[in-house]
Amino acid sequence: YPAQSVLETCALSGFHVISGIKTNRIIYPYGIRQSIKEFASHIHKEDTDLVTVGHASYHVYRYEGKLNFIENAVVLLCWDATQPMTLQTMRAFLSTDVSLSNEQILTYYSKRWAIETYFRTMKSNFSFNGYQIRSTVAMKRF
Repeated sequence: YPAQSVLETCALSGFHVISGIKTNRIIYPYGIRQSIKEFASHIHKEDTDLVTVGHASYHVYRYEGKLNFIENAVVLLCWDATQPMTLQTMRAFLSTDVSLSNEQILTYYSKRWAIETYFRTMKSNFSFNGYQIRSTVAMKRF
């Protein structure tokens, strides 16, 4: 989950962020301050779009607007189409690039799993979990 400092650093560097986001994060729909999970309790299936990513389909509600520390971003509230739309089954995703479609945001986020498993493999199989090295030279020496 992105910290405020990460979001600020990315914005200053000209990068966008796509990330999972906790459901206790504050948003301002219609100017009203509330958590994502409070807002989600008022969303019905008719308010969502059906989005397919890979072989899975999701009910997606798109909020675009202010979050704490971010003036304008997209928050996608997602439920697996095969599951009931409850707060327990909901997942929320953040994109600071508001020009992306719902499908693009979820597709980009889905690529993250391959990256995470790569890092886990590197840490466990090549003993990178005990070292903090940042340069290519140091990695080659290791």
